[in-house]
Amino acid sequence: MLQTFLDNPELLSSYSFKQLKQLSSQLRFFLHNQEKHLKNVDEQSLDIIELVLVLHKVFDAKQDIVLFENHQFKSLYDLFVQTKNAHVLFSLTAAYAYALLDKDHHIVSVIDHQSLAFGDVYEALHHIGQTQKKVILVYFDNQLESYKSTGIISQSFSAVRTSKAYTHLKKDVKGLLQHSKVGHNVLRGLSNVKESLKDVITPQSIFDELNIEYLGPIEATDLKLMSGAFNLAKNHDGPIVIHIKTQPKTGENNLDKTSSIIQKTSYETLIEQKLLDSLANNDSFVVLTSYNHHFDTLEKAMKKKKLSFIHAASPSFIMSLATTLASNQQKVVVILNSHEIEQASVVLHHENSLDNGNISLFISNVGINYDQNPVFNVFDLSVLSSINHGVIAHTKDEKEAFHLMHTAMLHEGFFALRFSNHPISISEHTIVSKLPIGSWTIEYSHPNAQKIVICYGEMVSSLSSRAKSNELEILVINARFIEPIDTELLTVLANKNIDILVYESDDKTGGLYLKIVEFYKQENRQVSLERVGIEKPLKYAFSTIQIKKENKIDTNSLIEIIQKGRN
Repeated sequence: MLQTFLDNPELLSSYSFKQLKQLSSQLRFFLHNQEKHLKNVDEQSLDIIELVLVLHKVFDAKQDIVLFENHQFKSLYDLFVQTKNAHVLFSLTAAYAYALLDKDHHIVSVIDHQSLAFGDVYEALHHIGQTQKKVILVYFDNQLESYKSTGIISQSFSAVRTSKAYTHLKKDVKGLLQHSKVGHNVLRGLSNVKESLKDVITPQSIFDELNIEYLGPIEATDLKLMSGAFNLAKNHDGPIVIHIKTQPKTGENNLDKTSSIIQKTSYETLIEQKLLDSLANNDSFVVLTSYNHHFDTLEKAMKKKKLSFIHAASPSFIMSLATTLASNQQKVVVILNSHEIEQASVVLHHENSLDNGNISLFISNVGINYDQNPVFNVFDLSVLSSINHGVIAHTKDEKEAFHLMHTAMLHEGFFALRFSNHPISISEHTIVSKLPIGSWTIEYSHPNAQKIVICYGEMVSSLSSRAKSNELEILVINARFIEPIDTELLTVLANKNIDILVYESDDKTGGLYLKIVEFYKQENRQVSLERVGIEKPLKYAFSTIQIKKENKIDTNSLIEIIQKGRN
């Protein structure tokens, strides 16, 4: 059956539910064995196989619009039929836009728990409910216990996750259910078979207020019930939410399957350790962070000391809260992901609110990465560079991270510290010291250096190691402070009268290269400068290493440029 399906996926619409169940089991086994070869599909995405099959059975993949925020879910959907539909960061907003076009097709937006942390979901739901545009929202509830309910919509889903199945539908929808065989089965299934609709548990739901129908929860393995719900949604004239839930995951196997999601990054562990050390020294501060970060130990320790630890969904809200607290003599630590800095740019651009307060902004997951999809967290620097009197630093490794965090916590003013997303090993705690603001270091120096390479982040250690082992005739400079830059060292380097390469893994706007160019221009210095960095358009691939290689910012590409022109 599996090979027949793979050869002719269009046959899916004619399969019985018994055949679909057999196919889902065979497909799961096949994909599990092929996981290493299918880099877009991992163990976690296998949970959605039944949903993907039902979506293909009920909707026309070539005509209808099916949008996924999760890149791996989209990749699994496209394994069977190549579609025009794309992975969209804010798929519900895109779905609303398609609905405004009033085209003759169905619009489906599939989101998961991570989507609920963003305010765009709430905004989109408000407009969809207000205009009554026909959008089918599928919430795939993975039930990962590591994620807390974030906001009223997530809490609405959580409230029914463990309750009896129920539906809260208007009379016209009930009529649709009652006057068709499939609809009757859906209604009976959602009413727990033996219960009548009036006896079904109906918790207070945010969707009542939004004027959007809700149907669920439906088990992700119940092919018949999912199919009936989607057919109902196709015939319903208006927006509807279909809640698909998986069985709760427990045990060690679950940890293995979801490790890429629920484990902390090493730098997050480092941040938590530093802040716990500060608490032990009786330092007083407030911590504000997004739902993308989990610092359970720190949160408990701060509450014990009656200090504020605040989780929030909106980066703009977090930064607005931070600036107000800081302007009232509070020391504030903000922890955000790189992409959230862009979302908070409106607040950050009001630099006057940052002038008089002490804010340490720790930015995680900076740089290029491949997680569920290619991630280019390379634009936060352009936002940060617009802040007057602010300090921007980027750590090369875990040891320097401790020194820079210590420096940030002692700094009077705004201090943004960026952490790369590459893995690190946590070393034994060492004595930390405050670093001079704007100071750079020479990491590697060949006695007969022919070129100077100024870089920051993980490239500092990587290039220095390669330079030592290959005796490259270069100087490697660790530009750990991007703002302010080390003007004294730059003057010394200019006096050497050799070529200078500036490596940066971020967008050119507001980057290190332009700051160095501006300095030499102001000093009327004629210096041979060349930039090695990411360029637009960005090039995509299916692994972190390959993405860097395609964009020519990996270590090998840099060494090739260094060696170019040698005698």
